[in-house]
Amino acid sequence: MGYLTPTITKGAACFCLIFLFLLWYLGHIPVTVKKVNFSNNQIRYSNLSAENERRRQWISIVNQSLHAGRARRLPDVIGIGVKKCGTGASIRFLAQHPLIEIPTVVETMFFTSNRYKKGLNYYKAMMPNAYQDQLITEKSPVYFTSPEARRRIKISLPKAKLILSLCDPTDRAFSDFGHTHARLLSTRKRMADVFHEKTVQFMSYFDDVGIGNDSLHIIVDVAKKACKDKPEYCLFSNGIYHPHVLEWQVNFNSQLLILNGDEWITNPGKLLESEQKFLHLPELITRDDFVKHPKSGFYCLNKWWDDVYHKKAKKRGEVEVTLEDGSKLFCLNVNKGRTRNGVRTMHDKTRSILRRFYARHNLRLYDIINRTFNW
Repeated sequence: MGYLTPTITKGAACFCLIFLFLLWYLGHIPVTVKKVNFSNNQIRYSNLSAENERRRQWISIVNQSLHAGRARRLPDVIGIGVKKCGTGASIRFLAQHPLIEIPTVVETMFFTSNRYKKGLNYYKAMMPNAYQDQLITEKSPVYFTSPEARRRIKISLPKAKLILSLCDPTDRAFSDFGHTHARLLSTRKRMADVFHEKTVQFMSYFDDVGIGNDSLHIIVDVAKKACKDKPEYCLFSNGIYHPHVLEWQVNFNSQLLILNGDEWITNPGKLLESEQKFLHLPELITRDDFVKHPKSGFYCLNKWWDDVYHKKAKKRGEVEVTLEDGSKLFCLNVNKGRTRNGVRTMHDKTRSILRRFYARHNLRLYDIINRTFNW
């Protein structure tokens, strides 16, 4: 027995070394974890180590950043528009990040209303209580076309970061029209008919000028006049983006992020990643976290976190869907996308008129921002 003990000890030691080597080797093999794809039952994979790192980051933020120094402050980020180009999706999805806080009423319209006369302390009181490490953001799409709002923001919040979501101006006009007349024009055909009538009436302002006029600024001036004479025609003139974009760029330069708002429908995760990068936030939510709702066809956010990782309940303007496996989807309000789901559409002849009208203005926009969109 005296000679047997050393033999057993050496064998056990060899076994332990082999076992430890296998553990090390297996730990360096990429491991995948399944995620539910709500739209078509396909399986998406992501690297488990990356998933664990995101979870560690989230827990670290909750434990280290969200614990002290809470106060109301002026916003750090403002969504300036454009109306009906995904500004709601932008701020609602971004607000799921633990380092973002939004006011209860996200559209303050402070810089374009009489509230401005009440001063910045009044504006601050409209903001949420936020921790020192968090960014406060509001969004008011009316700011985009308002020179007054631009000047006031430049004076009051010179270091604020701005997010501008643009979209196809033809679809934007119809969406804006549908939002305003949703209750009055319940049938699909009636809405398309009336929108066509409004389009033709708006174009009558250009009879003396001609749509093919070489001077874009004359067309812009005529569109502004139409908007001033009859405010409902602003839904068309607001789609001429380039004069406003140029002014915002001149005043805010690198503080301005311009997004293709159509991607809030087709690829919201891509835009959310861009927003997090622009705001220098840890990328805790990615495009892989988005899945399509089977009924609406719009993307929802798969909330992989739970109360352990994110203790703040953010249920403002959202629809929360719980799947069979217990995971939760964050979906936008059911009223979103009423003209983007294929149920209500404009007439082809209307679309043709508006596309022809906006074509040259879109090209001018592309020159200014040095990007091209499929409009």
